[in-house]
Amino acid sequence: MIEFEQAGFSYGGGQILSELDLSIRPGSFHFLTGPSGAGKTTFLRLCYLDLKPTQGRMAVFEQDVARADRDRVARLRQQIGVVHQDCQFLDHLSLRENVALPLQVAGRDARRFDDDIDDLLSWVGLDARSDALPAELSGGERQRAALARAVIMAPEMIVADEPTGNIDWEMGLRVLDLLIELNRMGKTILIATHDLNLIRSAKSQVEAHVLRLRSGRLQQAEVAL
Repeated sequence: MIEFEQAGFSYGGGQILSELDLSIRPGSFHFLTGPSGAGKTTFLRLCYLDLKPTQGRMAVFEQDVARADRDRVARLRQQIGVVHQDCQFLDHLSLRENVALPLQVAGRDARRFDDDIDDLLSWVGLDARSDALPAELSGGERQRAALARAVIMAPEMIVADEPTGNIDWEMGLRVLDLLIELNRMGKTILIATHDLNLIRSAKSQVEAHVLRLRSGRLQQAEVAL
């Protein structure tokens, strides 16, 4: 699904990531940890094709990223849903309309997906809040709405950047349960987090791999249960 071969990324003369050798296989579950400034966000941006490596090789869905033109990259990105820690919504649109936005961006008629949107909102427990504006949502509701928006295009992979960082533990577990359920449906999951308890909770339910970034390099890590 995603292959890194001696890949790296530099910006403004500074090396941020280097010597990345990693295979993220279809259906796998990965956590990404590491101190602030280690390059976690940059690594995630590479994974969801917001950036391209400046060294080495990276392939996504067997496509060499360096050789992919803008249209091809856009099609590849549709297969990767993204959940940001500070999820942004259009304040004048309802929750339902915000969740449906990726369909419109892709040129699809959202009205043809009404049943799918209803099912998705029910799955994340927000069917009763579909008409609410973003300002009316709690932190946990916003994160679940962001997850719904990330999967509306039925992607093969979900990349989540600190998805539980701004919500309480109970709601964080609820978001984690949704991600685990997606993994059990065959989706590949990559989560950046500082929360070792969250990792332990996941590892008690699924086979989760833990990656650690240190000084711009990836290491396999072990988290005791």
